[in-house]
Amino acid sequence: MRKGKIRVAVIGVGIHGQRHAEKYFRSEAAELVAVVDTDTTTTQAVAAEYGVCGLNNYANVLADVDAVSIAVPAAAHYSIARDCLIAGLDILVEKPITLELAQADHLIALAAQRRRILQVGHIERYNPAVRALLPQIRDPRYLNFMRLTRYNVRGAEIDVGLDLMIHDIDLACWLVNRPITKIEATASPVFSRTVDMLQARLHFDGGCIADLFASRVSAKPERGLRLLQDNGCATVDLLSAAVAFVHASSSATPSPDESIPARFTGDALEAEIAQFLYAIRTRTPPAVDGTAGRRALATALAIKQVAITAPPSAVAAGFTARSRF
Repeated sequence: MRKGKIRVAVIGVGIHGQRHAEKYFRSEAAELVAVVDTDTTTTQAVAAEYGVCGLNNYANVLADVDAVSIAVPAAAHYSIARDCLIAGLDILVEKPITLELAQADHLIALAAQRRRILQVGHIERYNPAVRALLPQIRDPRYLNFMRLTRYNVRGAEIDVGLDLMIHDIDLACWLVNRPITKIEATASPVFSRTVDMLQARLHFDGGCIADLFASRVSAKPERGLRLLQDNGCATVDLLSAAVAFVHASSSATPSPDESIPARFTGDALEAEIAQFLYAIRTRTPPAVDGTAGRRALATALAIKQVAITAPPSAVAAGFTARSRF
């Protein structure tokens, strides 16, 4: 990599890719060189907005940049990420890392062999509310996640577990930081041919339980987290980045809510991309590396497997998952 700004291209400039392009364009650490998409109209519009090259084939930009953001549909993550790593580029790939564990394993191995940065876009890790809550977390005992959105054809080609719930899967695995011992799940299609509503319960070694519910057929968006631990409980609104913590009290008078300010400037994507650029500059692993992305994918796939085999009248029996993660 040359000295100076990190040369970056964004591959895939749909809604998420356009946001990536905007963050790189405004970053003092990066130079946005090109945007790439098979939709010529969109590519040229975004390229014109930022005064950069617009391409329809990502192969034509690999020799001209140091790093890429990959924001294409999930089915194309593996092939594009593989080609970029082989070309010697550092990559930030949107979640899920891939659709198959073998593909994720290959990307992780490629990144290690070629000493490249592989970061996965689990953006809720960078949510200001989550970052503000982190100093308060002490061995969680119970987590409850709710993630709802309106139906959108975009993303409906994959099930709601890989599309939405995987955000909360990553948060749960990260915050608890213990092996999963059992999974229970139920699922239902509504508008698409895949799963549109999914409910799961993760049992962690040590006793912590995480309940997760994801739906993409809701009347309005909602993203929330409730956390219980020995010294209190927290309520987090992931949309407004608001967080409140109630400390446990031995007195008869309940402790008042403590509103915890989101002390971090910028939005979650800005923070995520800043860490990607820092990892490139310092050659240090990002917090959400390929292994973290694989763990979230493995858990999401295991939840789906349990859900689709569940009896219609009952939650599926849990299974010991330690050997599969």
